[in-house]
Amino acid sequence: MPVKKFGLSVDENTYQAAKEIVESGAYRNMSHLFEEGAKRIIKEELAKKSQGNPCKALAFL
Repeated sequence: MPVKKFGLSVDENTYQAAKEIVESGAYRNMSHLFEEGAKRIIKEELAKKSQGNPCKALAFL
């Protein structure tokens, strides 16, 4: 799957919290952490649009 790169700006508190989580080993790197976070938000938004049918929402990812 092709990867799309783009810049991301976050405030200092978000950066520090993300850095600590990555350093704990929970995620491979910052990109992994933010991509997983984006996926969670996307799933939530798709679930809202699919009127609560999570199967339909997951089909888009």
